[in-house]
Amino acid sequence: MVHRLISPEGRNQIAIVLQGGLGNQLFQYAAALAVARRQNGALVISRGLLQQNGDWTPREFGLDRFTISGRVMTSEEERSLPPRRWWQWNRDVRDCFEHYKHLRMGFHPIPLLSNPTCLTGYFQSAKYFQSIQEEIRKEFQISCPKTPRYHSDAELIANSDSLVVHVRRGDYLKNRLYHVCDAEYFQRAAAQLIKDRPRSEVFVFSDDLQWARDSLRFPVPTSFIQHEGPDSAALELSLMALGKSFVISNSTFGWWGAWLSTAPAKRVVAPARWFARMKDKAPDLIPDEWMRL
Repeated sequence: MVHRLISPEGRNQIAIVLQGGLGNQLFQYAAALAVARRQNGALVISRGLLQQNGDWTPREFGLDRFTISGRVMTSEEERSLPPRRWWQWNRDVRDCFEHYKHLRMGFHPIPLLSNPTCLTGYFQSAKYFQSIQEEIRKEFQISCPKTPRYHSDAELIANSDSLVVHVRRGDYLKNRLYHVCDAEYFQRAAAQLIKDRPRSEVFVFSDDLQWARDSLRFPVPTSFIQHEGPDSAALELSLMALGKSFVISNSTFGWWGAWLSTAPAKRVVAPARWFARMKDKAPDLIPDEWMRL
């Protein structure tokens, strides 16, 4: 059966099929928006894969906490793309769109596409949206309510020589694909930055804050930041982006916290090892001006 997508934009549209957590969704949206701007098309967003069962963790849609201009598909439009396993789902998408699928790591320029086109992939490189960087920074401002706790943390981070440390553990402990950064990495990386900025104050963000409290020691004042509730990821990302320097895990969430920062003379340290297997690389993910340790 051919499932036709009914859309107010007609054929002049670029659709992005989101998958993964918030960091991945931000990469996918940014790349698709760059394509839409290049081709003078409207961007529409499909959430159809986020809750699919498979070899990954089901995710919630996170972009509605930001001031994005792309339009989220309606329930009727989503129903026109049946929620099957991802390879079957993509066949149905091809009945409605030209389908551009990119699941490799690294930057591979997206060719000129016909409209309408559906994009599927991870697009984990700032090179995909280099032409619209300032627009991306504006679109990724949060739109969700800012709590009193948010304002308090934001004042502390913005008004200090803040060093943001992002610790990703969580599902990585059970996922054999990714390397898990140890305490030595975070402490060595922070020491390099603190050497040049001795008045630094450390702000730690983590999905395993108890481990971070128990395992990490820094020679400067240290705060551990955690927010609760459905908007917590967006609020914490926005707070991270207020930092002046960064030590990140091998995490796209931490990557975005560092990239979104507009601090002058920003310094970022990222792990040299991204995946569990040494032979697996993440080319073009870490900007040239960031350090790797």
